[in-house]
Amino acid sequence: MDPLQESTELQGFIDAYPDISQLSVSFVAEHFGLSISNLSHRFKGQTGVNISNYIVAKRIEYSKKVVDGNQHEPFGNSWKT
Repeated sequence: MDPLQESTELQGFIDAYPDISQLSVSFVAEHFGLSISNLSHRFKGQTGVNISNYIVAKRIEYSKKVVDGNQHEPFGNSWKT
């Protein structure tokens, strides 16, 4: 596989994963049929970013969106009936 296509596919999978809070490097590695070490090495070599850091950054980005979406409702929607 072309390294650029591979890194795009890996990033796309992580970006599109429905529950980023549950995503792990081991899950991504298993999904793509790679060892954790091999996945980490490839991802860093192709993107310049550690895959663990990339996933954490995506979690933070998602959390900020959730907080921003609830900023007008101090308790989110949980208090509404």
